[in-house]
Parts: sequence; C-alpha cells; structure tokens
Amino acid sequence: MKCRLVELYTHGVRRDPHEVLAAEPLVGDLVIENCRRSPRWTRLAELKEHKPGYTRPMLPPLSDPVAVRAKPGDNGFVLRGCQLSARTVNGEPVITEFIQEWWIRPE
Repeated sequence: MKCRLVELYTHGVRRDPHEVLAAEPLVGDLVIENCRRSPRWTRLAELKEHKPGYTRPMLPPLSDPVAVRAKPGDNGFVLRGCQLSARTVNGEPVITEFIQEWWIRPE
C-alpha cells in the first residue's frame, strides 16, 4: 500500500504534536507480513522504497504491529508496535526495544 508515514515516537518518547504535524512524511510502500524470527513467527510492518533494480527498507521494522486508531473522517490510521535499536556502548553491542507508533496516510 503506497502511503505517507510519520513516526510518533523518538526512542520510545512521544513526539510533540506540533512537531508531528510539521514533520515531512516518508513516502513508500507499507508491507505487513508474517516472518520466521527464530524461535517463533512474528508479524512485521515495514515501509519500503521501490526503485528500478532494488527495494530497501526506509525504517527499522515494527514488530507485532496493531492498528490502535482508525475512525471515519480521520486521515489514515495509527499502527503501534516495537522497534529495535542497535548501538555500541563501551565497545559492547547493546540492543534496545522501544515502543513506536506510525501515523499512516494514503498516498
């Protein structure tokens, strides 16, 4: 589904509503599918960019996405899930899981 996407959280902290409304949306294809992530199956939502010759993810995927807000008259819907962030602290890899919401609007 071709859409415009704005992230509603930054590292697990809700963004200011004025910042969200002013944000330039990412435009891509929303893909939600079941994937085998050892040792279990999980559902992932991804925003992908399709160009001639390649497809790439535009954001880290959203794990176990759930539609949390969609009503008549709204411009789109909100997906909530978890995102992983990998970084190095004192030479050691650290993976952190954050809550994330995506505001999805049709393109």
